[in-house]
Amino acid sequence: MKLRGQGKSVLMLSSVLLAGPAMAHESGDFIVRMGGIKVVPDVSSDAFDPALPAVGGLEVDVDDDTQLGLTFAYMVTDNIGVELVGATPFTHDIVLDTGGDGVVIGETSHLPPT
Repeated sequence: MKLRGQGKSVLMLSSVLLAGPAMAHESGDFIVRMGGIKVVPDVSSDAFDPALPAVGGLEVDVDDDTQLGLTFAYMVTDNIGVELVGATPFTHDIVLDTGGDGVVIGETSHLPPT
């Protein structure tokens, strides 16, 4: 297939517009980024003892949470940087898994992992 006239022009124009800027960082640069940070707890729960009243045989789950966060980076060398993450506290519901929606039995809050 050979491009002619307008097809060639459209292809060239779209490749120029879609090409992202090259961002090279050098030693000593500070970089600030903003975006979403999500904490997804690795949950593993054994079932409660079936002999326990009300919770026997049920498991516990922990919800995910997403917050707006900032990342500050300092480039130690051209290829290696040190970053610090900052965000508002994450809050997770602790849910007793009853097979349906579950029952919230607690809540925990923590600062972002850095």
